[in-house]
Amino acid sequence: MKDSIYDHYIAIDWSIKNMAIARMTKKSNKIAIMDVP
Repeated sequence: MKDSIYDHYIAIDWSIKNMAIARMTKKSNKIAIMDVP
């Protein structure tokens, strides 16, 4: 992510049965995902 604005990106998906959090830093090459039932 060469031309990124932020140092850290977070995405949250929340439903009735589970929650998922995805995060990526400025230096990351891939997204880290945590899925919690």
